[in-house]
Amino acid sequence: MGKLTIFFTYARRCDHLKICGLATHYSSLASDPAFTQLQLERFQEVVRKYGEEGWLNHASSSFGIDRFIGETNAVRIGALFMGIPEDHALVKRLGLESIIRLSGLVTLVKRVLAGTKIGYERSYCLARDTKIAVISLGYADGIPVSLSNCGEVLIRGQRCKIIGRVSMDQVMADVSDLEEVAVCDEVVFFGKQERGEIPFCEFAQRAQLLMRAAYLPSFSERRIARKYIPEIFSEDCASGAKNYQSFFSSF
Repeated sequence: MGKLTIFFTYARRCDHLKICGLATHYSSLASDPAFTQLQLERFQEVVRKYGEEGWLNHASSSFGIDRFIGETNAVRIGALFMGIPEDHALVKRLGLESIIRLSGLVTLVKRVLAGTKIGYERSYCLARDTKIAVISLGYADGIPVSLSNCGEVLIRGQRCKIIGRVSMDQVMADVSDLEEVAVCDEVVFFGKQERGEIPFCEFAQRAQLLMRAAYLPSFSERRIARKYIPEIFSEDCASGAKNYQSFFSSF
């Protein structure tokens, strides 16, 4: 505590500083509860010795608020605020609902003959005559390349498999089983559409994302518009979908 005493003594003498609280960040919240508890106890000791009335003392994030709060009076919630990850015990216990979705648009619909190899490196060979939809998002927008040939999207509420390699600006999907599909149809990578849903957890698992929710900032802010849509989960959201989706493509 000697160095901390020197620090706080100096900080309180600085006229240009106003100390409003203390904070720490758990390094091993998910993997080491015992160390997290030790970290909390050390932090609380600092708060008791150096803290002042009215300060905000923060020592937890979304998934520590049910276990590692102690005597602190502030928490930071990130992914929990968005209801993800959906399979987390705390999300289920609180009855939270995911509020995020990622969508693009169909830019081209084309029929391709069986035996054709498509995409970079010709990584997918069509086993049947196939109707393909080209979609307006790619890895430059944040779609993981690891979804190549294994991911799924929602079009008109129905799941369609991503085929071929995810490219910089585009993704392709097999839409052969859709009765109707057209240019400008909305395509959902995760979230709800009509009666269909792809949870973000499933999207992350298919993409082999180790950090899961931490991947969300990877979606390009320069290329993907962020919009707050109060009615996004309403029954008639499909009818208004084309009014609020942004269109990115290089076809």
